Amino acid sequence: MMYPSEGHCQSTSSVDDMLQKLKLYQKYNYKVKLNKLRDIISYFHTVCQRPNMARFLIERDIGKLLLPLVQHRDPSIGPRVLDIYKQLCGLDEFQARFTREERLALIRNMRRMHSLAQIDSGVVWSIVQAFDRNNPRPMKPLIEYQRREARARENIVEKIYEVRNWI
Repeated sequence: MMYPSEGHCQSTSSVDDMLQKLKLYQKYNYKVKLNKLRDIISYFHTVCQRPNMARFLIERDIGKLLLPLVQHRDPSIGPRVLDIYKQLCGLDEFQARFTREERLALIRNMRRMHSLAQIDSGVVWSIVQAFDRNNPRPMKPLIEYQRREARARENIVEKIYEVRNWI
């Protein structure tokens, strides 16, 4: 596991502990309490001096653990996770806040796992589902959502290439 360089994070071992704890929650107790997730996410923001590095860690290590909850359990998580991705994709902020090494690591991770494209489409789908559950009107045809999802994926891929060419 790669973490921010010395000085960006106060304690790598405590980050490892929190990740391990979250994995255990996910493994042994599928109904993870939302406030536990809030505690863990706020812990990352506290431990990491750079908020963007906390988002990076959340996206890379916790994103896949959040996905089942985002899709099936609590739609309110969706907008928060989506906000993390939007901020990670903000190119000006990305350029200003990350060192070259950190940017390369993030791009490598995006290419290797394709996690932004996969998880982001899941989050978008969960938000759409939540919207329809709260909306008295009947659901729109599924094909419309598939088109939106395809557009979202294309936008993310464009961002990845933009950032890669920038470095």
